[in-house]
Order: sequence, then structure tokens, then C-alpha cells
Amino acid sequence: MLHPLHFGFLAFLTTSRFVGLTVADAGDVSLCGQSDWWNSTDVPYSFNNNAWGNDSSGYQCLSTHDGGRSFSVAYKWTGDASLVKGYPYMKAHPTGLPVQLWNVTQLQITGNWQTYVTGKEQASADEQAIAFNDVSLYANVAVDMFLSDSRENSTMVGAPIEIMIWPWWTPTVKPLGWAESTPDKDTVTIDGTPFSLYHGWNDGGQHVFSWLARTNLTQTDADYGPLLEYIWKKGMLSGALWLGQLELGTEIKHAAGDMHFEASNYTLKVIRQGDPEDKTSTTST
Repeated sequence: MLHPLHFGFLAFLTTSRFVGLTVADAGDVSLCGQSDWWNSTDVPYSFNNNAWGNDSSGYQCLSTHDGGRSFSVAYKWTGDASLVKGYPYMKAHPTGLPVQLWNVTQLQITGNWQTYVTGKEQASADEQAIAFNDVSLYANVAVDMFLSDSRENSTMVGAPIEIMIWPWWTPTVKPLGWAESTPDKDTVTIDGTPFSLYHGWNDGGQHVFSWLARTNLTQTDADYGPLLEYIWKKGMLSGALWLGQLELGTEIKHAAGDMHFEASNYTLKVIRQGDPEDKTSTTST
């Protein structure tokens, strides 16, 4: 997946709003422009509506709440379901980033999220599945990371390597490399949930690695560092690569009805060797 509307980490520290940003209730901000973004000073995250594949077939608005302590996305896209319309996301401030893969000791991901057809937030899982089918929903929840062999380039648009984690996804979407990968062999269990690895190249030439949960999750509080470690220890990527960007959002391809995504109680944090939170005593060579 290529995100041409991502911004380098210096950019979002220089300003906190674009034209088109709307401030609603105290602590709430709505982002409805294609590349509208906002930087929170209450929590260590920025937010981007990032409707980078906008084909004029629908809409997408990201709203932050309580100073960025939670966010939601309202959307509807009826265009070609094979194409991504947007990846609205929150992005971790660059504390501790960039960092080389072999110096990551933990990747702490915590959060709750929910995707539902508008008006059906109380529906059962089976009812939700029927509703998703009725609107032809193509979407996931994804943690997104960008890497490069250049420290500086890892923080910029166009970093050549992407690692994704999909804790939730509809069966209508498939990762790059779906047919060519070996997920039965490349599986790592995180907090009781198996994640299987797929990898391939997108149209922008990025090498994309995608870890898919075997069972959909709507909440997590775990260390996902073993997924990064697996990739470089198996020789799929060099451990010397720089990880420069860390995000959480929902990737949307299609929804013929009005949809709602919400996320709360989240933490996105890389812990490096030598950090106070580092639970290991190993050093890289």
C-alpha cells in the first residue's frame, strides 16, 4: 500500500491545522479534506484523514475526541473495490524514531476498535457480518510502519519498505502476495493469537510485509515486537533497516453504505535497547 499523503515527522511538529479543519466540541476536531491533519498536544499522536485514493465516489471524515484520546472515521466509498480510497490514521510522535530493526526490543500496541454499518453499532457479530456483506465492505484495521536503509528517508514519503499488522480485516480484502506467500510456515503467535505473514510489491515499488491475525481482534494489549524480529532474523529484511514511522488506522477500499470506525484507549510505542522500559539485557552487534 502506497500512501502519497503521508508526511515526514518534522512537518507535523511545525503546525497543528490545515484549512478545512473544523473544531467542534472542546477537544474535538473534524478532518474532512483529502489530506487534512492535526497534531495533538495532549497525547503523543497526530491524525490524518489521508483519503489518498479519493475517486470522488464517496466521502471520508476523521474526527478526534478529547484532545486525541480517541478518534472515529465516517465514510462511504462506492468506486472500484480493488483500489484503496483512504487510510485515515493516527501517527505516533517520533520519540525514539527512527530506530534500527535490530534495536527494537518491544513494539507495544494497545487499543480498542470497532467497525460497523452506521446505526448498527449494537448488532451481534453475526448481524454485523451480514451488514458488511450487504454494503460490500472491503476494509481492515492496520498498524502501518515504514522503513528504509536511510535514517532520513525512513521518515519521509516514499520509504521503500512497509510492514503492516492487520488485527482485524474483512474476508473481501487480501494482502499483497496472497497467492505467493507461505503463511502456514511464517506464523507467529502474539498474546494467544496467531499472525501469518504475506509479502509482495505494490504499484509504487514498495516491498510490503503484512501480518494478518488468524482470528479478528477488537482489542489488544501486547508486545508485537516478535513480528518485526521474525522478519529480520529470517533474513527477509536486514536488521540494519531504519523504522521511521508508526501508525494505526483503517484501510478502506469499498463500502456501499455509511460506515463508522472508532478507536480508543490506544498506545503505539517502540521500545529500544537501553530505554528505561527495556526488559531485555541483550545488545546488538
